[in-house]
Amino acid sequence: KEVSCNKLFRGRYNPRGDTKVYLKWLPDSRPTVETSSQSTRKKEEDHACMKCYATLNAPLEHVCEYLADGEEVVNYNSLLVKFYDLEDVSDHSKVVWGQSPQILFIKPR
Repeated sequence: KEVSCNKLFRGRYNPRGDTKVYLKWLPDSRPTVETSSQSTRKKEEDHACMKCYATLNAPLEHVCEYLADGEEVVNYNSLLVKFYDLEDVSDHSKVVWGQSPQILFIKPR
């Protein structure tokens, strides 16, 4: 299901409509561990999963250089609490671990 914010925010933060957000409620896919009734109950609840798409109007080389610069992360992801590089996969790829705070009903990750 596509999620749209109100017209005021949409006009200010997404005037060209180049950002899309989708929300779906899904059950926890991890195996159930029967250690307590509380963990079983949490397993049965659905959890909010969000997927965001955005179109960047810039040359690919500039986008890759910008996203690879660790100093720039706070400029495009203000919700990041902490992060660090896990692995350099190639000259042009890496894996980064990141943590965000709780946002409304979405638990910290």
